[in-house]
Amino acid sequence: MRFVFVILLLIIAVPASAQSTMDEWIATSQQQSSAGNFADAAISMSHAQELYEADGGTDPFFLADLVYYRALFFYRAGDRATALEILDGVGRFDPPLLNRLPEFDMIRAFAYEELGAFGSAGTSFQSAATWMGMGSWSDRFTTSQTATIQLRGLHASARASFFVTEENNLLPLVEQLEIVEQSTGLPFYLGRLMRLNVVEYLGRALEARDGYLDLALQAPSDVSARALKAAALIDWRLGAPGTAAKSARDALDIVGLPRSDAIVMEALLFLAERGTELTDGDAARVLEWATDLGAMIGQEGVKLNEPMGALLELIYLLFDLVETLPDEAIHISPNQFDADFLREDVFFDDAYLQRLQYDIRLRLATFYERSGYPEAARENYMAVWRWPNAHGPESARALSGLGRVGMVVEGEIRRDAALSSSFFRDAFGTAEYALRSLPARQSDRLKRQIADYTAIMEQAIDAGFEALEASPPIRPCDASGCRQSSTFFFPWLAGTFDGYVGLDQGGSYPDQLETAFRQIQTVRHSEAGRAIAAMTERLSTGDTALAELLRRRDGLITARAVADAAGLSGRAEVLQLDAEIDTIEATLQADYPDYSSQAAMEPLTLEQARTLLQPDEALVMYLATARGLHVFAITTDAVVWHRADITRDWLRETVDRLRQQLDPTQTVRGSFSMTPEVEETPAFDLSLAHQLHGVVLGGVVQHLPQDGTLLIAPDDVLQTLPYGVLVSQPVADATPHAEVPWAIRDHAFATLPVAASLKSLRQDAGRSTGAVPFLGVGNPRFDAQAHLVDLAPLPETADELRQLDRSIAGGDGLLLLDDQASIPALSQAQPSDARVIAFATHGLLGGEVEGLGEPALALTPNADGQGGYLLASEIAQLSLDADWVILSACNTAAGPTTDSTEGLSGLARAFFYAGARKLLVSHWPVQSDATVALTTTMFATLAEEDGTGADGVRSARALRRAMLSMIETPGTPRWQHPSAWAPFVVAGG
Repeated sequence: MRFVFVILLLIIAVPASAQSTMDEWIATSQQQSSAGNFADAAISMSHAQELYEADGGTDPFFLADLVYYRALFFYRAGDRATALEILDGVGRFDPPLLNRLPEFDMIRAFAYEELGAFGSAGTSFQSAATWMGMGSWSDRFTTSQTATIQLRGLHASARASFFVTEENNLLPLVEQLEIVEQSTGLPFYLGRLMRLNVVEYLGRALEARDGYLDLALQAPSDVSARALKAAALIDWRLGAPGTAAKSARDALDIVGLPRSDAIVMEALLFLAERGTELTDGDAARVLEWATDLGAMIGQEGVKLNEPMGALLELIYLLFDLVETLPDEAIHISPNQFDADFLREDVFFDDAYLQRLQYDIRLRLATFYERSGYPEAARENYMAVWRWPNAHGPESARALSGLGRVGMVVEGEIRRDAALSSSFFRDAFGTAEYALRSLPARQSDRLKRQIADYTAIMEQAIDAGFEALEASPPIRPCDASGCRQSSTFFFPWLAGTFDGYVGLDQGGSYPDQLETAFRQIQTVRHSEAGRAIAAMTERLSTGDTALAELLRRRDGLITARAVADAAGLSGRAEVLQLDAEIDTIEATLQADYPDYSSQAAMEPLTLEQARTLLQPDEALVMYLATARGLHVFAITTDAVVWHRADITRDWLRETVDRLRQQLDPTQTVRGSFSMTPEVEETPAFDLSLAHQLHGVVLGGVVQHLPQDGTLLIAPDDVLQTLPYGVLVSQPVADATPHAEVPWAIRDHAFATLPVAASLKSLRQDAGRSTGAVPFLGVGNPRFDAQAHLVDLAPLPETADELRQLDRSIAGGDGLLLLDDQASIPALSQAQPSDARVIAFATHGLLGGEVEGLGEPALALTPNADGQGGYLLASEIAQLSLDADWVILSACNTAAGPTTDSTEGLSGLARAFFYAGARKLLVSHWPVQSDATVALTTTMFATLAEEDGTGADGVRSARALRRAMLSMIETPGTPRWQHPSAWAPFVVAGG
């Protein structure tokens, strides 16, 4: 109606001499535009303007309307260049065409926006909003319309910003969006999409991804399709191609998805299905899509930035996929790849396309580096490093890349240890900050980012060690010189070890070691370590609610991951779970401000670690990287750092070989039926065990307390092997086991999930105040139907628990045996009152028995045949106050499933959560009779020294003594084999 009214005004305003001609052109233009034929309508309106001006017409209001509709029709016809040319010419009119200034700027803004000139678009939107709120112009526009145009201007300016920031770009847009959403009848969904776009420009991909999916549930189809496409691309980038494919399918199901976006979604689905198995035919199909997108650029009616962006997205998908291929499958030379579209000036006005551009440049740099073109790699790494909108992932990868290939300094390529270490240290700091800022609830989404960051962090640690090698500290001089190598030894105090540099002398070494110690701790993540933090905070405050909150939150996060993997169809459940998680996290923040809910515990400082140790103890941390195995040891006298020159593959293969030789042939407490006893023992490769000893301890053992206790924080596959089975001196393979120089003869060993657990356990946990000195659960009655497997009976466990009861409680403890070894009886026994709890039964991993999805202890089933397993999730819900939990069962030091790589993350983690300060856990299926001898001897030793042995060091020594007694028992040769005496370790310090 407004258009018809304006047409009538135009007719009335035409001079009489041109009346009939103007009437015809304007009527024709009206008919053409009403039919959607804007190109012809624009031509007709052009004729009308020409006639009016030729006849000498000068009415500025009339001319303004003619120019406005002429420019509008050209714009609606997709001819943005002509529309802008018309608007650029309005300055020639005198008097000026003031009546249409807001509309002129709006057309400019929309045209610039569709051409991808977001800086100009932002300026024009803001100018239009200014005119719309002034003088007589304000009568034509509502406050809401003005606010909406201003919102679009803020978004365009953010997308064009040279440096996108929360303060300058996101917050103003959010404030304006609140104003718009208070109005009714406005497309506020578009405003929410704009806000999420800016969040993505800021590099907050996870937050943007969740927001896009939430918006897709509520928005009209066009906005929903754009949101789903954006979510799919983020999921792909975060290593979740399956979920990305679900969002892509949902987007393609929406009618009206622009063809350029549809091509990208089709390509994503195709590549997700093919994975890395692309054929030549598949490559041709991808090239077809790229050709189609290229042909769209410049087509009439197609927004220029849409096919350009889609082409970049398609290239990104391919680069991201190819990056996962092995080195031998990749060879890209600078001559083969035309990267003109990656020039820094191509997308200077578009933050989104810049982000795609620099993501591609990062991957291209990696390809060049892997293909042997460091100069080309360096150019791309430096471009990303200089990019002002680079955030955590981009900056960290670029910095680490420069650490490897060097940089140009005053026209020369510089790559030395000091510069590399500096780059890697900055990369580590960037990655560490990004990692700590990632939300814990996005556990599955974080996996790829954590893997990327971990690789960068490991490179930083290697670079720090190599910086020491380049400028090594001194040592006592001999024929080979006065400088240290391979193993670096630093006394705390100068003069305590003649010829060595003391850390109290200052210089750069203390800072280098402090940095390395913090970095190694940061890389070593542990679910069990987080459980210990929760346990100690709860025990130190006496508040059982904390553990319950954390258990509930973990359960919700697990459920969230399942719902989130369903994509849009699981989004409603995700929102509900998020609300519950938000409530818990708010309570944690308000009621437990000292508890950190980060995935990693706060690292110790060197001085903190030193003060936590006794003179006969050492804290020994491990980290396996691509360059070797780092061994970092701290004693009350010195700090030692060594790197063994081995590969991860060698380490894993070696440990796996030794583990295979430790599987017992006797009755075991695991998912195995009773087998006849045999006196033969499996062969154990003593030479290989000695070789491994040289790798994991040989470089530092001379600096560790002799006959002392080593508190081990292992890494990678070392988490699956107790150090006592290593052999400290070369021996013949035929050497009797009773004469082998096992590492357990030299040291006692205790295992820590992470180094920071030492502070939690020694300073914060305190001692149990339970009224029941000992609670033993064992010799359960097994039912093959209830347990889904034929489990061997364990009658000897009753005697084991009775002996433990006598040693620990003088016979005054509580025993749950036979039918009483059940979950209901355990609940009635109030385990929260027990200072020491022992389970002597079969232990199983998740997936080890069909139908069992998590670790469990086998107990007596109920009368109805149910309740035969005490699950890890049920254990975590117990409220314990125990100095000790003894898990005299199989695989209790293992991860949650048979293919887990993280030790102490299954049953052990559950008991830490429940409130156990220390655990006695096993690394493999244990021999039942040997276990009885080991545990009873250990706790009899502890009873002689200090009751329950709440101190982890005395506990490790007592375990060592029990192991040595088995090795040196001549009457039972098979007990001398490490499979019998070595499976158990003390977990906790």
